[in-house]
Amino acid sequence: MEMIILKIFLLFFLAGCVSSASLFPYGVSAGDSELPPNDDGSIGPLNFTYGFIFYETTYNTFYVNTNGVISFIAPVHAYNPQPFPLDDSPLISPFWADVDIRLPDGYVPGSPRGHVWYRATSDISTVLSVREEVIQYFSNDQDFVPNEILIATWDSVGYYDKNTDKTNTFQCVLATNGATSYAMFLFPEGGINWYSGDASGGTGGINGTPAQVGLNKGDGVTYHVLNVSSTPDVINVEDYTNITGAPNGFYIWN
Repeated sequence: MEMIILKIFLLFFLAGCVSSASLFPYGVSAGDSELPPNDDGSIGPLNFTYGFIFYETTYNTFYVNTNGVISFIAPVHAYNPQPFPLDDSPLISPFWADVDIRLPDGYVPGSPRGHVWYRATSDISTVLSVREEVIQYFSNDQDFVPNEILIATWDSVGYYDKNTDKTNTFQCVLATNGATSYAMFLFPEGGINWYSGDASGGTGGINGTPAQVGLNKGDGVTYHVLNVSSTPDVINVEDYTNITGAPNGFYIWN
């Protein structure tokens, strides 16, 4: 079984946690769109103007899925994270678990609730911020300037079945210049508080099927997952990183 490391070191270093402010801007003020309240939903296909290179294949469309997955060929409605490698399902899963952003019973309009935000952008400030992250950790790609960036943010999302006693916040950033692509996962301090929904055998957001965190080529062979993925320790994903010198909660792949 082949596991591609994608120019990273599978190491976990202690450092200062990524603060919430270190997430890229998101929400209405950032110009995001959002998925409507749903369970196991998705939006797409949406378009990459220049194409996103993933495991040497260029994809021109993508789906943002409620359950913590970005996919390229078809939406992902499965609420139980599937073990990698998967056939015919190229996807990136910052935190694949049973997210539920339906309005809880008795919800009062205007009260806080979970959101799944997304936007594709070439805004200059975002381009420069993403470029800075890349050149900081990839010394062999100092000329990288993205011309298209996808930012998807799962903001204070609860778990099935309409549970909001514990919520998760995390972000996935995909950046490309048409020739080289990067994926980033960001987990703010205190951002991950559950890993399993009620229908996945969970109780109170834990003790069921743990979340999957990683990348899957879709050929049934090639994939990459974090060491904590599919284990109860995935709830501590914000306490690690995959690259020397990066803060905890920050992961990047080329």
